[in-house]
Amino acid sequence: MGQYDDRAKLIGGDAARTIQIRQDFFTRATGCPLYLVALPSAEGADPRGRAADLFARWQVTDRALPEETILLEVFAAEKTGALVLGPGVPKEYSDAIADLPPPGWTDAGSAGKAIDQFIFDLDARLAEPALALHRRSASFFPPAPRSFLFDGSGRFPDAARARAEQDLAGLARTTGHTVLVVIDPPGLTLALGDFGPAEIDRWTSGAFAQWRRERPELENGAVLFAFMSKFAGAIACGSQVEGKIPPGVARDLVKDLTDGQIDGSFDRAVVRVADTLDQWFAGKKPMSVRSPWWIVLHPWRLMARTDEEISTTFEVVSVCFFLLFAGLTLYLVITHPRMVLAEFAGIALGGLIGGALSSVAGEAVASAAGKFVGGLGSSGGGGSSGSW
Repeated sequence: MGQYDDRAKLIGGDAARTIQIRQDFFTRATGCPLYLVALPSAEGADPRGRAADLFARWQVTDRALPEETILLEVFAAEKTGALVLGPGVPKEYSDAIADLPPPGWTDAGSAGKAIDQFIFDLDARLAEPALALHRRSASFFPPAPRSFLFDGSGRFPDAARARAEQDLAGLARTTGHTVLVVIDPPGLTLALGDFGPAEIDRWTSGAFAQWRRERPELENGAVLFAFMSKFAGAIACGSQVEGKIPPGVARDLVKDLTDGQIDGSFDRAVVRVADTLDQWFAGKKPMSVRSPWWIVLHPWRLMARTDEEISTTFEVVSVCFFLLFAGLTLYLVITHPRMVLAEFAGIALGGLIGGALSSVAGEAVASAAGKFVGGLGSSGGGGSSGSW
């Protein structure tokens, strides 16, 4: 499940973004991640009881929530919500919000505003105890995930998440190297998107430093981080294995993580990256999927994505076509070497000429655009740009 999960389609676009931004700042201000789940109804049960039952399932059984979670569940049909505190939430917080009225609204159009106001009031109630407990900070690091896969954005369907979890657990049992996959963990200002490579490096280093103390087995393993709002990723390795991954390999694996985020097979991509890391930890040198030789050995990937699930029939047919093409090329090289050489020379020369022309054309277009924009600037005042 994601930190913001509107399954009831209850909250409009602007209100949804405002609430997610407020969740980010709430997490840093209180040291407790705030989760919001909007459901169509409480299914005939008391909203508070239903919220408590769901929290127990998600936190204990599915292990999808940190122990310090504050969960706000809202129910569209009942036009109200309920707050549930995890076992790791300080008692001072529980006392401060004991008499805080639950959110309520009269029509669907006002639900977003009511929920946003409730989170604002919740933050205000916790401001004093958070300050007294020294829990306000510029950075928030959640506790180490208890599972092998933490899906903070709700990216994976239940079946895909369970399969990836099982595969990652199997790697740890087989080789003794624990590799966790963490997607959009609470802590960075994900909704604002106001973080770049420097912030990612700083945050992942801090989080991993804390997690390796909580889970000592990570000293002989790694954590794969993926940040969906930035299509970014990072890998943190334990002290016993960090020297076994060459920098170039690490960069390729991070790129595999980012490329996989726009692929329909991201759950398989993270398992493949974890398996590759595991092989390097064991002293092996597996072939990169970016290597031309890897394509030669897996020709069916010319017509399918790297981690896409394909049938055996597709693999066999692809190999047949590849061998046919390779055989035809070899036949022409042997019987008509001059013709093949001339063809390759033409392709190479065409590429050089095309590259030169495109470079010249690009400079000409850039020069013309610069003069045009400069003319605009000379005829009026200056301008500014930005994003919110």
